[in-house]
Amino acid sequence: MNILSVDKKICTGCGACRAVCPVGAVSMAENGEGFAYPAVSDACIDCGLCYARCPAQFPKYENNPNPPCHAAAGADELRAQSSSGGLFTLLAEYVLERGGYVCGAAFTEEKTRVRHILISDKSQLSLLRGSKYMQSDTADCFKQIEAKLQESALVLFVGCPCQVAGLKSSLKKEYETLLTADLVCHGVPPHTVFEKFASELSPRKIQSVNFRSKEKYGWTPTMRIRYKRGAEYYVPRWKCDYYKAFLSITACRKSCGDCRFNRLPRQGDFTLGDFWGIGETYPELDDKKGTSLVLLNTPRAEKIYAQLQGRLLFDRVVDVELARKANGNVFASSHENEGRTRFFRLLQTHSFAETMRRLNEKYFDVGIVGWWYGENYGSALTYYALHEAVTDLGYDVLMLDWPLKSRPAGPQRDTFVRRFAAKHYSISARYAFAEYPSLNDHVGQFLVGSDQLWNYYDYRLLGTNYYMLDFADSAHKKISYATSFGHPVYRATEALKKVQRGLLQSFDAVSVREEDGVRICREDLGVEAVQVCDPVFLCPAEKFLSLAAEAHIEYGGAYLLAYILTPNAEKGELLRRAAELLGLELIVILDGQTDAEENKRQLGLPEESVRTGVGIEEWLAYFSRASYVVTDSFHGTCFSIIFRKQFACLLNRARGISRFETLLGKLHLEGNAVERLEELFEKDVLHRPVDYSAVEPVLRAEAERSAAWLKAALAAKKKRPGESFPKKVYKLAKKFVPAPVKRVLKKILR
Repeated sequence: MNILSVDKKICTGCGACRAVCPVGAVSMAENGEGFAYPAVSDACIDCGLCYARCPAQFPKYENNPNPPCHAAAGADELRAQSSSGGLFTLLAEYVLERGGYVCGAAFTEEKTRVRHILISDKSQLSLLRGSKYMQSDTADCFKQIEAKLQESALVLFVGCPCQVAGLKSSLKKEYETLLTADLVCHGVPPHTVFEKFASELSPRKIQSVNFRSKEKYGWTPTMRIRYKRGAEYYVPRWKCDYYKAFLSITACRKSCGDCRFNRLPRQGDFTLGDFWGIGETYPELDDKKGTSLVLLNTPRAEKIYAQLQGRLLFDRVVDVELARKANGNVFASSHENEGRTRFFRLLQTHSFAETMRRLNEKYFDVGIVGWWYGENYGSALTYYALHEAVTDLGYDVLMLDWPLKSRPAGPQRDTFVRRFAAKHYSISARYAFAEYPSLNDHVGQFLVGSDQLWNYYDYRLLGTNYYMLDFADSAHKKISYATSFGHPVYRATEALKKVQRGLLQSFDAVSVREEDGVRICREDLGVEAVQVCDPVFLCPAEKFLSLAAEAHIEYGGAYLLAYILTPNAEKGELLRRAAELLGLELIVILDGQTDAEENKRQLGLPEESVRTGVGIEEWLAYFSRASYVVTDSFHGTCFSIIFRKQFACLLNRARGISRFETLLGKLHLEGNAVERLEELFEKDVLHRPVDYSAVEPVLRAEAERSAAWLKAALAAKKKRPGESFPKKVYKLAKKFVPAPVKRVLKKILR
């Protein structure tokens, strides 16, 4: 087991693993966000040392849990050069005056990156002084420090709590001559975020950066960037987009949202920070020039601090609880901002200023309307796939939440689908139907689909044309992707059809999932629609497999997987016989939105055969590992095909079979579906092989055609009144498809 076994969510990038590797096999590599994570080369000898010494995996809390707390400050001249009260400088001078070394964060030459360096002279202190609000690269400083300690030199290391923990973990033993000071850390952005921010302010090279300049605004976070040839950016935190991203934890490392080291006992001998709010209790300790918070976490720190007091302008022991109100990171971690993932995604394609504007104004390119919140595996994965397809095209996506008939509403139920969605989507607030028009101010265009959103029976339950985007105004594009009517006949009243004709005719592009839907759109609703494939076929199988890899399942032998939406005793017996015939263990997963215990009783199968409480990742994992699949679910059929499984499909007219007929007909797999259960054995369907070498070219062409349509629909300009959208969209779609698919488009346009 090596460092790659550590969950990246807790990795702080401290570099201890790199420092302890005896053969130099561990390096630190930046991910897409700009944060450094361990990488392991082929030189690895599998000694396990990097994992065993990881402080995030095995944190230690050995210092005083109730340390003495001081509010202190150095002389005015010193504080003018410092972020707060100047205590770092006084502590560093103490070490340097005794022939020691100080290791702290310094800007690199280009002033947009920070690296820990070792100094031995007071003249170099200006390099380390002052806050640097981005993650520092510890580089090889841990090894340099250990070399000095082995020579019995006095060394002071100052860094974030995780870096102090990393240094201590990397050392082969404890050293009496090592002093450490951890900073009250809010979280750390990567250098890439600051680089983008600073480069957009001015194309000139940076001369100096001061995150805490006191000249104009006094003791408060203030950004001052001086560029060469006189240009300058100088604003306080409340006007600075970089500070807004940093202070809200939006731009910080994943582990900063659940830090294992921002707590008592602290990691360093000393803890240093700003004593924000001290003036509320002790006005005389806040002269607006900077006051330091100092925790003395070890007896050694108390002893050294006593020797510094003669250099202090003022110093008072105060209750550590005074720090809790305005210095919460002394005691607890920051919490990850829900917009963090979106921030880093937007930053890939937008300027820093535009990224922050979108976050502040809650503005999105596309709003998706559908049943992503339904406790149904097929629906959940349909919308995951659609979300990914649209996101991969470079659009910023908002998933519109389930509307309310009226307010107020209680809290949302915590479901497996909601938990999955929270990990992967930006989700709107929950509105009453009458409030939905307000989303026109936050969304560029609306996309409805897939699933049976236009099923008349569901309209009757809902009593609104929300799924025909009746809330979207005429200035916004409206698109349907693979929306389904569920049945071959549309049973809406003529009065309702008249209303819906007007709504659909205002759409900029309409596609449906089934061939029957094309006919219903034309004959019942007066619009031309295009048949496209279900969104699950637009999403690369690798993404689903990546989700499946997150599941924690212990597998036995080979098994037949049955995913059943409509259970009964006859199906239970059929599944038992099928598994016996194929010589496989039987595993059954039931629908996630109905009574699991009642469904199990209906099937009449042994308790150990039925899986309940299955999450989406687990559902995918069971499908990906199955030897054979039997299902009465459309999406169960889709994922059997996506994962290249041998399968049999049990049709159910009550749930609608148009979608099965369209999918299986295009792929020439009609023979794998039966309507009477006994046909499964009478026609020997269980032994009818699926030839995926014939299926995949057809499926790939369908997916490419459908993806091109979606890309064109999203990219097209808002249609003019009376303009025909099918030809408009297909004309644009031709740009996005490979040559073989263009032949298909020609046929459709005839």
